[in-house]
Amino acid sequence: MEEKNLIVKEIIDILNEGRKRILLYAQASLSQSQFAAFRKLVLDEMGRSGIEGKVMEIFDRFGEKGRRGIESAAKRSENEN
Repeated sequence: MEEKNLIVKEIIDILNEGRKRILLYAQASLSQSQFAAFRKLVLDEMGRSGIEGKVMEIFDRFGEKGRRGIESAAKRSENEN
């Protein structure tokens, strides 16, 4: 269970980094009112009710089977490199 939480945390951290960059780019190029609307959309899509929530649901649904699948994909990726 602990390992699953660490994997989910790492994925969420990656999503958060991307979300922050997207919002920074938008803030630099949109008016304040446009940015406010765009920010809401991004946070809705990439937040707990969007992608972040779906990632957690996937891990909850697949549990151990999902963890083995991730490990298998990681090994295949290592072998390709």
